[in-house]
Amino acid sequence: MSRYALLVGADTFDDPGLRRLYAPSTDILELSEVLGAPDIGGFEVQAIVNQSHSKVIRQIHAFFSRRRRDDLLLLYFSGHGLEDHNGNLFFAMPDTELEYLESTAVAAQAVHSFMNATAARTKIVLLDCCNSGSFPRGMTAKAGGSMHTVQRLGGHGRVIITASDAMQYAFEGDDLTGRGVRSIFTRVMVEGLETGRADLDGDGEIDIDELYSYIHDRIVAENPAQVPRKWALGVKGKVVVARSRPQGDSLPIELVQALLSSFARIRRSAIEEVGRLLESGETRLYDAAVAALQQAALDTDSNVSAAAAKLLQARTNPVTGDTLPTRMDTLPIRMEANLLGLRYAARSDIGMLAERNEDSAYASGRLLAVADGGGHGGDTASAAAIAAIARLGGQGIGRGDLLGEIETAARDANDRLRLLARGSRLGMSTTLTALAWSGGTFALVHIGNSRAYLLRDQELYQITHDHTLVQELLDDGRITNERAASHPQRGVLLRALTGDSEIDVDLSLREARVGDRYLLSTSGLHGVVSAEILHHALTTIEDPDEVVGYLIDFAKRRGGGPENITCVVADVVVLSHPDFHERPPRVIGAAGLNAQLQRRRQAPW
Repeated sequence: MSRYALLVGADTFDDPGLRRLYAPSTDILELSEVLGAPDIGGFEVQAIVNQSHSKVIRQIHAFFSRRRRDDLLLLYFSGHGLEDHNGNLFFAMPDTELEYLESTAVAAQAVHSFMNATAARTKIVLLDCCNSGSFPRGMTAKAGGSMHTVQRLGGHGRVIITASDAMQYAFEGDDLTGRGVRSIFTRVMVEGLETGRADLDGDGEIDIDELYSYIHDRIVAENPAQVPRKWALGVKGKVVVARSRPQGDSLPIELVQALLSSFARIRRSAIEEVGRLLESGETRLYDAAVAALQQAALDTDSNVSAAAAKLLQARTNPVTGDTLPTRMDTLPIRMEANLLGLRYAARSDIGMLAERNEDSAYASGRLLAVADGGGHGGDTASAAAIAAIARLGGQGIGRGDLLGEIETAARDANDRLRLLARGSRLGMSTTLTALAWSGGTFALVHIGNSRAYLLRDQELYQITHDHTLVQELLDDGRITNERAASHPQRGVLLRALTGDSEIDVDLSLREARVGDRYLLSTSGLHGVVSAEILHHALTTIEDPDEVVGYLIDFAKRRGGGPENITCVVADVVVLSHPDFHERPPRVIGAAGLNAQLQRRRQAPW
């Protein structure tokens, strides 16, 4: 198999209506180096910057022509994305005229045709462009109308990753002096590939799902207004974008255990030992030592945190001579996977108006899941989904198998609904949102309008995308957030587990960090409890059991409790945490009731 990459960018334009950009040239230079590096991307890279639209179209056509079936093709674009009055998407080049887009810009439909005609089965499209409009201070937004990218570039055997979705903006740093700056999207992507940090499962390869998860998390953490999106269409198997460079050895296990000790004096002694390692110039332990110091700088004991901060400020990288970073977000905080655990709580309530509970949930040290049933027999549907996914909670899963395992479990859940629908419960359906944990990595599967949230560094992020009619209207810019909150069709699902032969679930991998807090909820909670209240509860209440109790009580008393209410809260902690205790799995809601009935049937009396 051969690997080919075509990088296209434009940052200067003749038409006065197209603002100059300062990132594309630098974007392409940096990305071409990492993709072309034999020990990272291994691509044969071709770059086109600030060329006429006719030359670019010809080059793209040639790029997709004369390829073999097993070739991997990667197309990247950085610049202005524009839409005409009919909603057709175009990529602007230096000679593009806004009044004559069809004849002076690169049409997405042309790219679509070239991709359909190529013999290569696997294509990756990376688009660092999106809408024009307002932008935050100090940032320059790349232009374009609402970009419904998947509709313009959809097809079989391709993965599309965009810097943001419709009605959002792709930002570049607004540094108008000195050398050009990279856009946020491309900067994070290059960083993940070059350093190997995008290798979330640590298997030495960065696949497209890992790359997207890394890009998504870093961008949302840095700029929540921009949310990257990914579509995988007809791609089979693992698509490897790059190999990850070795990150250096781990610290000795005894030292790691000392750093995680519940006794502050032992942690302080361990910090001193890390300092001696840095003093010795042990370059292979550099990354591990820095990560340990950054974690220790967050220690609740002031002596420990001060000692770690002092070392970070005083030392330099023995390889590059750079000062060790002191900002907490400059390197991910990594811990030995077998020293991490989940402290969790789950609760489900019928609500104030429903006649029965059609929600189900599961929580254990390996799996968190919620399901919200609907239609005739919604309680049976959600219970069946949880029963299918729950097998992941009782078995060990290798990190490399996580995505495949959780996707298979979701398809098994859908198959169960198909069998049930053959009886008297036609029309049943359920949402499903689940996180499977293994080796310091979460695999997320999602379909419907239940949600998963991540609280990291006191910031709350919604890490799932609602598959609803109202969310689609929001994405298209046809309604406002205020209108969405009271829209009469806000409960209409566009995707769910229904027993149909084909399902379309969202899948991603996420790296766990000590201090992360996850919330999984059905619409009975987040539909009536604002994001501000969720954030307040998650940041001010330490005990997960108390958090779920507070949120469900709030949804009933202040939100009216019109639906069933279910939520799961889980904290990523070190196993030496004084409040961490192994606890049995929780099966609640309709699934819990079914489990109780099943046990009663099996009882000897």
